[in-house]
Amino acid sequence: HQEVEARITARTVEIFLRGKRIASHLRSTLPHRPTTISEHMPSSHRRYRDWTHERIRSEAAKVGPDADTLIDVILRSRPHPE
Repeated sequence: HQEVEARITARTVEIFLRGKRIASHLRSTLPHRPTTISEHMPSSHRRYRDWTHERIRSEAAKVGPDADTLIDVILRSRPHPE
């Protein structure tokens, strides 16, 4: 793990590692609307980025009814656009 610094303004988010900017993008103006850039995500996260709610529910149902119920509660709790 490495420690980074973040500079966050009303319009942008910038990430610095040892004083060098390594990432920058505009902030979302909408609540619960992240502006994640795929290239900034670890490959282990990118693999699931395109999963739909239906696919997540299908995978949870394979685990069992409790997992299915938990996923339903999580997905209904707030918007999950990604």
